Amino acid sequence: YQTWAATAENDRNHVEQLLRNFKRMRMEGVIVCSKMVSDDQIASLIEFGIPVATLGRVVKNHDCAAVSIENHDGVRQVLQYLHDLGHRNIAYLGGHADELTNQERVSAFSKFAAEIGMKTDSSLIIEKSSEEETDKYQIERLLSRPRNYTAVVCFNDNIAFSLMSLLRQRGVDLPNDLSITGFDNIPAAEVSYPALTSVDYNIKKLAEITVQKLLGWIENNQRITPSKIETRLVVRDSCKCLR
Repeated sequence: YQTWAATAENDRNHVEQLLRNFKRMRMEGVIVCSKMVSDDQIASLIEFGIPVATLGRVVKNHDCAAVSIENHDGVRQVLQYLHDLGHRNIAYLGGHADELTNQERVSAFSKFAAEIGMKTDSSLIIEKSSEEETDKYQIERLLSRPRNYTAVVCFNDNIAFSLMSLLRQRGVDLPNDLSITGFDNIPAAEVSYPALTSVDYNIKKLAEITVQKLLGWIENNQRITPSKIETRLVVRDSCKCLR
């Protein structure tokens, strides 16, 4: 197969043009990674006759070859770890409120926190309300509230990095004053200061399964049920033991 790569460039008009090009070129299959491509746009490709697989994201109510991450278990591992360290009051900095991956993590955050006796004030669950909302603005919304929490669980590592940077600028001692966790375990997590505790998953396996599912659909008309990749918590230096 000949492969063709394109970036969403954080521009919905650009995404629309790309999808028109895919249809015009009659692509044999498409792998979608970007959240800029909506579920309805994925459905339009499938209805046009183009098989679609999604990598690392959840798709609602559409029959595509979705390969995502065990978000619930990843969040559960984070909360259990923080609980074991003695944390009871925690906040959550989320992704976009209408993004299904974020919705899974918010749901898991509330569910597992309640199960193990942690307090989750709804005012401390801060999700992005629009595509235009920046990490800094979202973080400022959290920091404007009374800091009666001892840890912040972040939707991804980049939000965690933004939070750590802003707190350091304000003289906050990390992790002594506040514990922070991320999700994705990108390479920068290992060299950040402090080194970030983050949820990891096998990105190579994620990509391989996604390609296999797409090829199964293209070559054998094999419509496969969604798959999830296991996660594991990588513990580093960004969380303080309160016991």
